[in-house]
Amino acid sequence: DAPVAAACVNDPDFTWVLTKDKTTQNCTWLTAHRKVALRRKRYCGKKKIAEACPQGCGTCIADDPEFTFFLRKHKKHVGCEWITRNSKQSIVDKRKAYCEKANIAAACGETCL
Repeated sequence: DAPVAAACVNDPDFTWVLTKDKTTQNCTWLTAHRKVALRRKRYCGKKKIAEACPQGCGTCIADDPEFTFFLRKHKKHVGCEWITRNSKQSIVDKRKAYCEKANIAAACGETCL
């Protein structure tokens, strides 16, 4: 059975240190790059990360409230909720434009359904 929506929340306090460059990362980092599939493959097989980051690891469907992406045209960062603002046509257009990007589709799973 898939996890219920309430369980599909990344632990906001969970972090780990990458062995390669010694940087500290959190669950949002998993989806904050176009190579989200590679990051999930590399890190989500680790039990602690998988348990703390169900949304980031894609084991359930929800939007990551910590995730933002940059809109060059508007020169600002926005979250998943921005995609579903405004008219229905605008929402359809924004889903087509943004939900095809791997990192946005992964971080905004519920919005991009």
